[in-house]
Amino acid sequence: MLLQLANQELKSPACIEARHRYFLKTIKGLNSGDIGSIGEGWFQRLYRVDGNQTQVFVSQSEMAKQGITLTQDRKVDEIYGDTIREQKTVSGVLVDSQNSDAARQFNDNVTLVEQGARITAKNGQVYQVRNLVYVFPVPEGVRANANWMRVQLRDRPYLSFEIFNTRGECKIVSLNNIQ
Repeated sequence: MLLQLANQELKSPACIEARHRYFLKTIKGLNSGDIGSIGEGWFQRLYRVDGNQTQVFVSQSEMAKQGITLTQDRKVDEIYGDTIREQKTVSGVLVDSQNSDAARQFNDNVTLVEQGARITAKNGQVYQVRNLVYVFPVPEGVRANANWMRVQLRDRPYLSFEIFNTRGECKIVSLNNIQ
């Protein structure tokens, strides 16, 4: 009974907001590499999907055997079921040009999903990916990338964005509910 109450409290709006506020305070002023690592750890602790695999290496040469062309070897943040999920803990613009690293990574992820890539994780499990999720846990990053997200959703029913507001609430944005 006490454990049930504790679990309910952890899911309360006040607790969610406090954890999110603490996370944002923790990453403030850090370099982008540290922000990314801390962001991924925070997200996995709170929003991990059972059976997921993190930091999954995707070989350019292995994908070529499936007829899939990538710009380089990749490491995806998370794979679960038929979904690739990438976390972007940014407060500014993610993709500033089509030649940026972030744009090439996004386009490679789109290619993997559109072509139904079969990706083998470290544990030997094979995932055939059909969905792509990008997570933006920083509200300023959501605002800075809103137009880019809107454009990317066009004609991509497999793509969604998990965006966090200032209260730490996660909203899912997809082609079905974009306005």
